[in-house]
Amino acid sequence: YYLLTKPAYAPAIKKYFAGPPAAGLSQAALEVLAIIAYQQPITRIEIDEIRGVQSSGALTTLAARQLIKEAGRKEAPGRPILYATTQFFLDYFGLNRLADLPPLADAPADTGEVDLFTAFRHDDDQEEATIDEKKMEQNQQHDNQN
Repeated sequence: YYLLTKPAYAPAIKKYFAGPPAAGLSQAALEVLAIIAYQQPITRIEIDEIRGVQSSGALTTLAARQLIKEAGRKEAPGRPILYATTQFFLDYFGLNRLADLPPLADAPADTGEVDLFTAFRHDDDQEEATIDEKKMEQNQQHDNQN
């Protein structure tokens, strides 16, 4: 539903709301909104884990602007609040449904853990390491013989 006024009252309403336009959303709020849009329903803790920082301020801002809403409680210890986008979110961004969101860019595949001590060695370093290991083995054998 939309709250509308009669055209005859437009000049008075324009005077009342005259002034600088409302500030846009912060980068943090946009990040949180994107996470919710693509991962909903989602808890604050899950959002914080994705972002790596606390998101409660951004959630408050988004809720105040009616872009997100509480969508129930998760069946988990503490029963945390689940967040989802609103119909106003869809209207604001010109979407008919969530499926109209643009696809996420393909993230680079996780290559797994990397051993920094061996993965970035140059061939020369590798040869030196092998020579050093052989010297250590020879010294140990020599010590064992004495």
